[in-house]
Amino acid sequence: MKKWIARITLILFGLAAVFGMYFTYKATHKRGQTLWRSSSKRVLANGMLPLITGGIFCLALILKGHIELLLPSSLIFYGLACINSSKYTLNDILYMGIIEVVLGCIGLFHTDFGLELWALGFGVLHIVYGAIMYKKYEGNTAQ
Repeated sequence: MKKWIARITLILFGLAAVFGMYFTYKATHKRGQTLWRSSSKRVLANGMLPLITGGIFCLALILKGHIELLLPSSLIFYGLACINSSKYTLNDILYMGIIEVVLGCIGLFHTDFGLELWALGFGVLHIVYGAIMYKKYEGNTAQ
């Protein structure tokens, strides 16, 4: 049962990355901008260190058999990547990152609710955040 959680985690991370890049490309293309500019390079550079470190840490958790810590750890490292990247993008990402880290820290001590907290952090929080950001930044131009 624990192996399917690791597989689902990897699949969902991949899907999130693909959809994130697609919607980012779509938004920048709509504005007539290029995707690969100095601000996006800074976001990527500052976000990748926590993500790569977190990926290695999560891999170690899997190899050592500590699957119960995989989901909260992924929330924490993703949140740290958001916090670190927020300096070069929308400041609102800082708050989402903080919430992700808090959910991950709660999950470290309540491993029975790891999947629920993970779904809340990577699912519900992203949907709510996306809706708020769309209304805040794109809603005015969608006329």
